[in-house]
Amino acid sequence: MHYALMLLVAALAGPAPALEQRVTCPLFLPAGAAAEARPVPGWKLLMPQDTRVTAGGLLHGDPADQAYLKPDAIRSTKNSQLSTDVEIWELGQPHMFETWLYCQYGEGLQLFQKVDPRATICSATGKRQRGALNELVFICK
Repeated sequence: MHYALMLLVAALAGPAPALEQRVTCPLFLPAGAAAEARPVPGWKLLMPQDTRVTAGGLLHGDPADQAYLKPDAIRSTKNSQLSTDVEIWELGQPHMFETWLYCQYGEGLQLFQKVDPRATICSATGKRQRGALNELVFICK
């Protein structure tokens, strides 16, 4: 009897809402954001000014392993002052690694966020004006 009631409740509730993880990279890392890092012994680390986002992407496994993924597709559009790039990764193959997205600042500073393991596709949309990245948004479904 309990089983029939659970089936009825599940049927009335309808399908689960669609997964959508939306992540916008912070446009700037504020000065001092790297203060928690461990510098080389005998040295002090200082980030004296805000640093702008310059790139982003996906990787498999722990970020320390640096297993960066190449996009499966890239689309670009450009008008007078604004260009938009959309990169797409298909994550359909089962694997044992977590997927992470990252936002890069300057040449080597990166922020990482874990992608929901149920996601099968991710896109990153970057908008540039006069060469500067003004927005970077990831959507994983």
